[in-house]
Amino acid sequence: MLCWLAFPAAPTLRSTGSAADRSALFVGFAATMAGSDSPCPCIIGYGFAPSGAVGSVVGQIARIKGARAVGIAGGPDKCRYVTEELGFDACIDHRAPDLAARLAAACPKGIDVYFENVGGAVFEAVFPLLNPFARIPVCGLISMYNATSLSPSPILTPHLMRAILTKRLTFRGFIVSGFFGRYGDFMHDVSAWVGEGRIKCREDVVEGLKNAPRALIGLLRGENFGKLLVRVAARPVPIETAA
Repeated sequence: MLCWLAFPAAPTLRSTGSAADRSALFVGFAATMAGSDSPCPCIIGYGFAPSGAVGSVVGQIARIKGARAVGIAGGPDKCRYVTEELGFDACIDHRAPDLAARLAAACPKGIDVYFENVGGAVFEAVFPLLNPFARIPVCGLISMYNATSLSPSPILTPHLMRAILTKRLTFRGFIVSGFFGRYGDFMHDVSAWVGEGRIKCREDVVEGLKNAPRALIGLLRGENFGKLLVRVAARPVPIETAA
């Protein structure tokens, strides 16, 4: 997620806004999680990048709601931040050659909710671990956005459809505008959680509009660490009106 920062606001207010501008998304996530038959569901997500803008908040809300949160991030530094700073129960490096084995070890009782925002190889590792009645909110498929051909995935449609049938899985497309009606309720909760220090937000600020293209490319490569912002001005720019 790439956003524009016109000037530095007060840190507390900006942190609250950083979480709140995605509030509809997380309200929907919480609603999806709440119906799980497991008393303490295992939540896992990649794509939402648990060290990034979306995933960091999704996982922290999962912990607040009493779930076990497992993240998948790129590199040991991000994984360490996710567990030590954000309080996830575990975090797996998606670049590890034994990703599937590490994921299975981190989720010995399977996965109840998988928050999907990337697709690709990580979904293939998650797929066999999904529990009966697991819920998969699909927020994005960023690994496929620049694809020029179909991936030779081992999970063919018949296998996926059979699992949906026999495990009674629930896939749901997830778009922010579908949850605007619950924005106020979530603002009330997330503001309190940020104020109490229960939700932490990290920002990665790039200076200058001229660096926006590089920032966007870095975002798609997973180079950012936190919510990616481009600062376009050091102070508010007055809007001139015609005489």
